[in-house]
Amino acid sequence: VDTMITIEHLPVSVSETSLAQNLIIYPNPTAENIHFEINQAADEEISVELFNVIGQPVYKQTFRTTGGHIKGTLVLEHCSPGIYFMKAGGSKKIIYTAKVVKY
Repeated sequence: VDTMITIEHLPVSVSETSLAQNLIIYPNPTAENIHFEINQAADEEISVELFNVIGQPVYKQTFRTTGGHIKGTLVLEHCSPGIYFMKAGGSKKIIYTAKVVKY
């Protein structure tokens, strides 16, 4: 008996593409620091967090947008080489995520 299964992908949130256009990270991979820029419409406080691959927080800092723009640096000298996940979000509940690689 042949069985055919169809799986549909239904979007449940804001497009990842549109969020990715609002978050720039460089250089990635990095040996030391990650610089980032976030562009959004509203001025607000944005919390930026970095997590290791098992979900433990390793870095947290709060930034204030000016004219809907943040430019900041995450100092990673205390982090071991590996893969990390960056999460940034504010009171408007827009969450930006990115994978960061430190070598």
